[in-house]
Amino acid sequence: MKLWYDKPATQWVEALPLGNGRLGAMVFGGTATERIALNEDTLWSGPAGEWDNPAALEALPEARRAALEGRYEDASDWCKQMQGPYGEAYMPLGDLLIDFNLPGDDLPIYQRELTLDSASTLQLFQSGGVAYRREAFVSTPDQVFVLRLTANTPGSISFTARWESKLQYAVRKTGEDTLLTMTGQAPTRSAPNYVRSEDPVHYSDEGITFAATLSVKAEGGTVRRTGEGDRLQVEGADSVTLLVSAATSFAGVDSPRGLDPFALAQKHLDGASHYSYTELYERHFAAHQALFGRVTLDLGANDAEAYLPTDSRIRRFHDSDDPALTALLFQYGRYLLITSSRPGTQPANLQGIWNQELRPPWSSNYTLNINAEMNYWLAETANLSECHEPLLRFVRELAETGAKTARTNYGCGGWTAHHNSDLWRRSAPVGGNPCWANW
Repeated sequence: MKLWYDKPATQWVEALPLGNGRLGAMVFGGTATERIALNEDTLWSGPAGEWDNPAALEALPEARRAALEGRYEDASDWCKQMQGPYGEAYMPLGDLLIDFNLPGDDLPIYQRELTLDSASTLQLFQSGGVAYRREAFVSTPDQVFVLRLTANTPGSISFTARWESKLQYAVRKTGEDTLLTMTGQAPTRSAPNYVRSEDPVHYSDEGITFAATLSVKAEGGTVRRTGEGDRLQVEGADSVTLLVSAATSFAGVDSPRGLDPFALAQKHLDGASHYSYTELYERHFAAHQALFGRVTLDLGANDAEAYLPTDSRIRRFHDSDDPALTALLFQYGRYLLITSSRPGTQPANLQGIWNQELRPPWSSNYTLNINAEMNYWLAETANLSECHEPLLRFVRELAETGAKTARTNYGCGGWTAHHNSDLWRRSAPVGGNPCWANW
C-alpha cells in the first residue's frame, strides 16, 4: 500500500499527490527546501462567455452535403464555421515554500512515501545527527492541508515559510503573527498550450479570485513575521503543525465571483484549528478509509516490496516476478479517484486535481470523447460509487447549457455537447481541427 522513494522529487511529476476532491497538494519531499504545490478544483480561467454559434445552423446542411458526397476537405471547412471559442483551463493556485535551517548537509538516511490506505505522505531523513520526520495529508472532514514536523532532538526545527504563485497574487498581513495569507485571481483567458497566441494568458477584473491561508502552531521556539510581513519564521521549535486552507469566489456557472474566498478559507481554518494534530489525522483517516477500505486485492507477495523503491520496481517489472506491483497500481487508481472526486466537488479533470501550469496540457479540461469517461471507469467496479457523483452531476448541468447549444447550432430539441468542456459546462464545439473539435 505504499509508493516510496530514496530521494526527493526533482520535478513536478515526481512529487506525491494528496487531495480531498476539492483541495490538491503535490508534496516534493525536499530537505533544505520543501515545495507544496497546491490546487483548488474551482480555480479556472474564465468566466464563461458566449460559445454558441448562430452561424452554425446555416453551415450545417452544407457540411452534411459535402461529407455525404465525399468532399471531406470542404466538409471540414464548413464545420469550422460551426465552431465557437476554445475552452478555459484549470489553474494552479500556488506553492507553499518552506526553507529549513538544517544542522548539517549529510543525509545518510532518506525516504519519502505515499501510503495509500491512509492518504498521507511521510518523509524521513537525518541531518547533522538529527532525525527529522514530516507527515502530510489533506483532510476531507476539515478541508485543510496538514503538515506535521517533528525531530528527535528538542529545538531542532527552524524554517521560513513563504507563498508564491504563477497567477496574479499578493501576500496579506491578516490576523495573528502565526497566519500568512495569499490572495489573487485567475486569468479571464488561457489559450490551450497547442494554440499559438500573442496574448495566451489574459487578465481582467472578471476572473475568479482565490485565497490561501497558512497557520503555524509551534511547540517550543518562536513564530514571527519577517521581511515585509510576507513570511513566517519559526526558530528552535520542538515540533510544528502547519495548516493550509484555500477557497475561490466561484459560486456557479453564472456567479464566478459570488463567494468571499478569504472568509471561506478562514472558516475552514478556524474549524480545523480546534483540533489537535492527532485528532485531525484520526478524522481524516476515518473519512478516507470509509471509501478506500472497501476493496482488497492480493496477487501474491514479492521481496522487492520490502527493499526496492517504487521507481526501481517499475524499471525491472518486465524482467521480474512482482505481482504485488500490479496490485499496487490497481489500488493507486482507486486512491487517485478518491482524492480527486468526492461528492459535492468538481469531477476529476484530465490531471485529476493536480496542475502546475498556466497553460496545462490540453487545458487540463474535460475531454469528453473518452478521457473524462476513463477517469470513472473504475468507480462502480472498484466499489467507489460515491466518487461517481461529481461526474453524474456534471452531465446533468451540461444538459442545461447543451440544450441552448442544440437549439442555436442545430435547430434541435434535446441537448448536445462536444469534444471539450470546462468548469463553465461549455457545450459547443471549440476551435481546432473539426475531426476532433466537432465530435
